[in-house]
Amino acid sequence: MSRKKVLITGAAGYIGTFLRKAWKDRYDLVLLDRKEINEPGDAEVIIGDIRDVDAVRNACKDVHTVAHLAAIADYRADFCKEVLPMNIIGTHNVFQAASEAGVKRIIFASSIHAVGAYPADVQVKWDMPVRPCCEYGASKCYGEALGRYFSDRHGISVLVIRIGGVHGHNTHNPHPDASRVDIGVSEADLTQLITKCVEAPEDIQFDIYHGISANRIKRLDISHTREVLGYEPQDEAGEEFGIPETKPVHS
Repeated sequence: MSRKKVLITGAAGYIGTFLRKAWKDRYDLVLLDRKEINEPGDAEVIIGDIRDVDAVRNACKDVHTVAHLAAIADYRADFCKEVLPMNIIGTHNVFQAASEAGVKRIIFASSIHAVGAYPADVQVKWDMPVRPCCEYGASKCYGEALGRYFSDRHGISVLVIRIGGVHGHNTHNPHPDASRVDIGVSEADLTQLITKCVEAPEDIQFDIYHGISANRIKRLDISHTREVLGYEPQDEAGEEFGIPETKPVHS
């Protein structure tokens, strides 16, 4: 049985780097980024920008699944200068090019910021209306809506992951909120989750999953993610930061 060909956009970024290393022996990888990609191994490397639809079309050839990670991921970023061209136009280019190329599935890296404006004492369920806390979060809401449109109109399977604060063990932590016990997700758990999205049954046309670890306090409810994908997070945010035990408010 031939291996799936998977395109990772934003392959030089933080998530893209640990994900492609985990997948190097599992899938035939195509790595797309506007920056140089260090140690790509046997993967096909395309230096290109998602704002250039032709570059994305080139990257999508013969691809089964696109893991769309490329984005401006800063909630403080200027919307018109940074967020609009990358997170809106660039994301549209990825969906459009993938659909034209016959890609079977797109995994869209959304964010907890898409629902971040709910009150602090509310645990957010996967099917609650979006409620962004910033313009970056609003751009992720657009990507989720675009995924639903392309799924309904063009028949492509789209799986959305709302990612919490990503952290690695004994590594520099690039996310300012990753030590928070309610939203953290480890590299290992996020890798497991995205891999399960690649391998999920192809009759899942559209769905939304929450991506945090097995934290004793959970800002995002992960029961739907567990039930549908068989996601079993192994880590708990806060352990490596020396945060004391607290009484759970969410299960």
